[in-house]
Amino acid sequence: MSGKDRDPCVKFLKAQRNSELFFAAFGSMREYLSEEYLQTLTEEEALNIKENDKSLYICDPFSGIGFDHLQKIGCRIVSPQVIIFCIQHHRCIPKSEYPVYNMIMADIIISCTSLHKETKKEIHKYVQMMGGRFCRDLNMSVTHVIAGQVGSQKYLVAASLGKPIMLPTWIKELWKKSQENCMARCKDINMEHFKCPLFLGYTICVSGLCALERRAIQHLTTEHGGHYMGHLQMNECTHLIVQEPKGQKYEYAKRWNIHCVRVQWFYHSIKKGFCQDEAMYKTEPVLETKSEPCISTALGQNNEASGYINESTHNSVMNSNLGSLLENLQNLDISAFQAPVNLLDGCRIYLYGFRDRKLDQDKLRRLINCSGGICFNQLNDDVTHVIVGDYDDELKQFWTKSTHRPRIMEAKWLLECFNKGYLLSEEEYSQLNCQPVEIPISEQPGMKRNNSFSEIEFADAEKHQQADEDLLSQNDNEDMIVDDDEMSGAEVFNDPSHITVQMENQSSFGYNLLPETPTIIEGLFSQKNFLVVGFSEEDESFIANAIKENAGKILPLQSRMLANYVVVPLLGCEVESAVGEVVTNTWLITCIEQQNIFDPESNPLFMPVPVLEGSGTPLENCVLSFSQFIGAEKDSLVYLASLLGARVQEFFVCQGSAKNDMLASTHLIVKQPDDSKYQAAQKWGLPTVSMAWILETAKLGKRAEEYKFLVGNLPKQE
Repeated sequence: MSGKDRDPCVKFLKAQRNSELFFAAFGSMREYLSEEYLQTLTEEEALNIKENDKSLYICDPFSGIGFDHLQKIGCRIVSPQVIIFCIQHHRCIPKSEYPVYNMIMADIIISCTSLHKETKKEIHKYVQMMGGRFCRDLNMSVTHVIAGQVGSQKYLVAASLGKPIMLPTWIKELWKKSQENCMARCKDINMEHFKCPLFLGYTICVSGLCALERRAIQHLTTEHGGHYMGHLQMNECTHLIVQEPKGQKYEYAKRWNIHCVRVQWFYHSIKKGFCQDEAMYKTEPVLETKSEPCISTALGQNNEASGYINESTHNSVMNSNLGSLLENLQNLDISAFQAPVNLLDGCRIYLYGFRDRKLDQDKLRRLINCSGGICFNQLNDDVTHVIVGDYDDELKQFWTKSTHRPRIMEAKWLLECFNKGYLLSEEEYSQLNCQPVEIPISEQPGMKRNNSFSEIEFADAEKHQQADEDLLSQNDNEDMIVDDDEMSGAEVFNDPSHITVQMENQSSFGYNLLPETPTIIEGLFSQKNFLVVGFSEEDESFIANAIKENAGKILPLQSRMLANYVVVPLLGCEVESAVGEVVTNTWLITCIEQQNIFDPESNPLFMPVPVLEGSGTPLENCVLSFSQFIGAEKDSLVYLASLLGARVQEFFVCQGSAKNDMLASTHLIVKQPDDSKYQAAQKWGLPTVSMAWILETAKLGKRAEEYKFLVGNLPKQE
């Protein structure tokens, strides 16, 4: 066998039933590849191949002894329609452990939950055969979740993030459609027919409800994919809906570990469009007291008559019973509050004096975090408010010795704010006569910002509040996002730019008043202040939103607070000297993509890139391709190279094609000398250089000498 035959090539497998698409794909590839790297072979020749030779095989049809043999030895196989699609859309040909038949699921990334192992394996196979990608763990790049039933941690997080939850039959229908029309697209299928019903996999029983409401729940349960059972049965029923936490059914349900939830769980699930977390609607036995009925009891009486939640009744009941709620927080129904999602924006709160009232503390903590506040685990200089349960001398001593003066507030202030939906004056509820922490105007809780992110309608606030509550309620579990079978790891196929959704386990709340580093409900940029400078209004809004979504704080330009990071464009801009680290949007997006705060000096693109003013286009007539660069790093290099006059192409080709608007490549930018593009560049005699060549060209204002930046011959680091 000659050296040419051993090199990776594009090989078309001839068969008796080759379609017109097969020959069309072959003709298209001839415009990109020389005859040296484009071959045809018969089935007999295919059978003589003994191992995977790293070539790309185009097979049509996906059957026959040649196809079966190539698949068995692990060769990379695609169909002609994949070749045509990728050329038309200027895409790279996908890599997959299965033969890729079509691209109907291009740009779709699937994750699965609550499926049998064999079903998940089958979905994994068909998704890749249709050009999609499969991700075992849920992350921000996942576009759809396939669920066998509702209620898992992955389901709750995905639904709260607004990701479509689909049935396995959706994948089967897509595969069927692609057989009828090989160039079909995913949007050709009506997704509404394949969305996961709200109560799929649940068997619901009720107790203590009137006949009218029983019939309504029975009808709605069946309508939304669940199963209704009149009698409670062990190992069959999954949920018991109760009016009050008492009765024989309730006692047996607790004994059998059946979810016991209030009726609001059922109606809120329907209202929100996905099954809610049962932890937010748990029922607990109510101790007999002489105080007025708690909110949950009053709401229960109202719901028995109507079967639905009446928000105006919620408010009137809370107004009349707020005093008794303070005396008995354990009976507080936190789902009854409908406060705006940004009510406590800017408030950094420490809960003190709840040492023997862990349940009360947890409820207040959830209220704080689902309304835009941050709940601290220790008292330190960042705290703006201290909510006191039991006031004692220890707090007073700390106050007299401390130079930091947060507001010391009664819990009643917090509940009144949630009740009314806006921040009340702090003076009336202050426990100590003190000066409050100075908060910049732009950080004042409840103040409207002059950007689109702060102009939230009440309906949207309610939606976001519930989503936050759903996410927050999972913090009590060991893992926020888990894979639902025995598989482990975080393998993401061809998914370099994802942002994994993760949250660390929460520590139990401590009561040491020494100013230690707090453990708070964190995001990537928790306790980090940012300035965003030098961008257009649209880009600034996008960057600010990304920072906020990862728990960072945006400071106004006139703020007296010192920013930890000043985010500027790739080429930099003028900033004041008295600031923290100056970083680029490349650094920011890379940190978010990889959920890690990188040292700005670890990559030259993380700090402003110097470009000689008036240097023109020193890379004019250069045609560049990039290999091994991904995400924001690649985007920034493409932008910089284009700015310097280079033509950037996704495809690395030795010959141009006027028909496809492709020029012959002149340079390959790589990190390591170990991929197929690098090998091709060596054969074609084209320079393979590091990104430092582009950066040096920008700095000098003229084309840098390639030999100084050849990969494998890089300058030694000092």
